[in-house]
Amino acid sequence: MRYYHKKQLIALQRALIKLTTYYGQQSVSNVMDTVDSCYSLIDSLDVVNKETLAFTLTNVRDTLSDVSKRAETKRLSAFNGVNQLFTHISEIKRCISEEDVEFEIVFFPYKASMWDCMESVWREVKKNKNCKCSVIPVPYYKLDKDGNNTEFCYEGEKFPDEVPIVSYSEYNLEEQHPDIVYFHNPYDQYNLVTRVLDEYFSSNLKNILKSWFTYPIMLREVMTLRNRQHSYYHQD
Repeated sequence: MRYYHKKQLIALQRALIKLTTYYGQQSVSNVMDTVDSCYSLIDSLDVVNKETLAFTLTNVRDTLSDVSKRAETKRLSAFNGVNQLFTHISEIKRCISEEDVEFEIVFFPYKASMWDCMESVWREVKKNKNCKCSVIPVPYYKLDKDGNNTEFCYEGEKFPDEVPIVSYSEYNLEEQHPDIVYFHNPYDQYNLVTRVLDEYFSSNLKNILKSWFTYPIMLREVMTLRNRQHSYYHQD
């Protein structure tokens, strides 16, 4: 299971605990919506404990419905149903914890001549059986002295043959939501010589990703105090 997806399931499981804890202050539909979200996510994933999770979620739904009916008649046995809910949620937590995780790690170089800065990290990452590794060279523009785009460049075909290349046009960053990203060019609009496409600006990557690392190329002729500062501006 992707690490990103496991975090989603954990968040939903915690939401169920919170909703159940404050059950008297929540509508049944709120809890049911969270159960439905869990169903949808589990159904879309390659999960080892899929059947157990689905069965337990069904129990949550049935118990919730029963508790709701009991509460309407003010029967004290409704509290027993709430305890059952916590038991089912504990089982969900156990199933999630047993899932092995895979990290999706993406490298976003832009110039093939600078690949050696990332290569050693890439070699180590691809050895890890728990990591899915992709190298996705990003296109960039060459700029004139006034900062205008003059030439569109893509160097995917210039990388070593041993490096499997994924086309940037075939990788949807928001849908894939990689767990970790490494990239070369954090200067955004402040690079005076070259500029990657807007979607690969560090300011935009930060809105999508939780973990990303830069390997900036500090070329004296292209660096000013202003763009040196911006190479770190969006890093935590």
